Amino acid sequence: MARFNERQTNPMKAWKLTAEDWRNREKFDEYVECANEMFEKTDSFNAPWVLISGNNKHYARIKVLRETITHLKQAAGQKGLTITNF
Repeated sequence: MARFNERQTNPMKAWKLTAEDWRNREKFDEYVECANEMFEKTDSFNAPWVLISGNNKHYARIKVLRETITHLKQAAGQKGLTITNF
């Protein structure tokens, strides 16, 4: 919500918000409930969900790379392989 409010008051970003965004925002709790159900039903050892905050793009991109490397190292270890230099 903070991002929406910031965009609404910032003349350089206000154009990014539409009536559709506000309509969808009203259903935020429903979206979260459905997403949580999806994560619960589709998460598996070989294909885990890793939820990453997207409020800071720089942080999110680095976190995605770190999580990917961690998962690859675990998968390689199960096959007796070694991945180094990460």
